Amino acid sequence: MRDALSQSALRHLPHRIGVHSEDLTLFRPDATAGAEILPTADILAADLDQQRQTAIARQQRYGRTLTKWMTSTTRYGWPHWVRAIGWQMQQITKLTLVAQSQADLVIVIDSDVITSRQARVQDFVTPGAALTYHHAVASDTLSGKTAKWNRTAHTLFAEGHASTPSDDYFDTPFPMSPRLTRAMFNYLETRYAQPWWQVLMNQPPRRWSEFACYRAFLHHHVPAEQISWQAPQGVRYVYADSPDQHALAGQVEGALNDPACAFLTVHSQSSGKRHIEPAAAAAAIAPLIARHYRAVQTGD
Repeated sequence: MRDALSQSALRHLPHRIGVHSEDLTLFRPDATAGAEILPTADILAADLDQQRQTAIARQQRYGRTLTKWMTSTTRYGWPHWVRAIGWQMQQITKLTLVAQSQADLVIVIDSDVITSRQARVQDFVTPGAALTYHHAVASDTLSGKTAKWNRTAHTLFAEGHASTPSDDYFDTPFPMSPRLTRAMFNYLETRYAQPWWQVLMNQPPRRWSEFACYRAFLHHHVPAEQISWQAPQGVRYVYADSPDQHALAGQVEGALNDPACAFLTVHSQSSGKRHIEPAAAAAAIAPLIARHYRAVQTGD
């Protein structure tokens, strides 16, 4: 992600990277030059990061298999500690980083996204309104996790008999307003009389999405003229669903050569199964990124 972003038209924008504190040593200084690396110990509230550290220690004690099983039982209220690790904590870290910014807009980009030479800063500029990506769909077309994410967001933010539009875009880039993210936190704390992050952690793991919550808050509690709703632009996907590195490289190169592709997500299996190890995938993709941006310099 950083390799491509640092060569793109977005390279002059401040880049802040949230990292689990225990993973900080994995980041090479040369690979992250120009970016601000922030460990979770500096991002999260002290008591929340302590919960995370305690949960990591328990995960190491019980093992990944038993922890995964307990994640599936926590929807019934036990054990609660597993909600402080993994994807759920990543979402809370992401929201916190956005809220801490003093910028008008933050572009959230996950680490599995390659920014292409087609990405443009002006595509995110909407004066007087907060750009928000959405792709509205009928609720009966959703199933599985996306249906759950929409339902939870509706439950948390809708009032009375108001309806919440269903959406199926949960990828990045995802533009967010720090001011409105802070307003969302205030709403959650006022309505539920708890810290905003505790409200979200009270939800069973994988039953809520930071982006679904943000959209639902904007829909129900922010004047329409303050929001610029737009479909995501130039987003493409590649799925690493086989061990064939050459096939993966071919898909990535084809997408990067597509003039309509500004952001390419290299998806791994949602089940957690790895057909290609991250290091091997990165080794296959890195030369393609270099070639992609070298073509700009040579005029190809």
